[in-house]
Amino acid sequence: MFMNQMLNVAQVFASHIDDVSEGQRASYRHWLDSNPGVLDRIEERTRERVADDVSEGHINAISLARYYRIVDVARQEVKGVFTDAEVLMLLDGSPTSVMSGELNERVASLYYSEFGEEALSRDSMQYKLCKKLAGLTRLQELGLIDIIECAWRNPANGLEYAMAHLCRQIDA
Repeated sequence: MFMNQMLNVAQVFASHIDDVSEGQRASYRHWLDSNPGVLDRIEERTRERVADDVSEGHINAISLARYYRIVDVARQEVKGVFTDAEVLMLLDGSPTSVMSGELNERVASLYYSEFGEEALSRDSMQYKLCKKLAGLTRLQELGLIDIIECAWRNPANGLEYAMAHLCRQIDA
């Protein structure tokens, strides 16, 4: 029964669940593996909100709408925080369309590991970027992750996308 519920949830989030590729399924499985317990938390949170007049589908749709509102706020909070060089390091340090482990670790830790923590000197650009990342709130981390993932999912203009959403824009 739980698997059917999760398929229903997935159908709310992605209108054509049967049309996903094997690569998309593998990416999702990898994300699930790197975020243990996430499906249990989703099911628990959904159960807390269901009532006689409010279905799971209704809860999922409301939750998704609220999530995107939160993401919009989070994205605005990180706009202008990073330099061009830092955005390039962020893209190079996480060359994947789905960031893994972000529900269990802070973004600074994920990048610190990717950059090779033992090799980072305190005056390196990567170390300074990790210090900046460590200062982000969880909400700002959510916005950053969303922007980086969107950039990677659009290889034709992902760099421009990331720069436009993360760097300070200078008015001409």
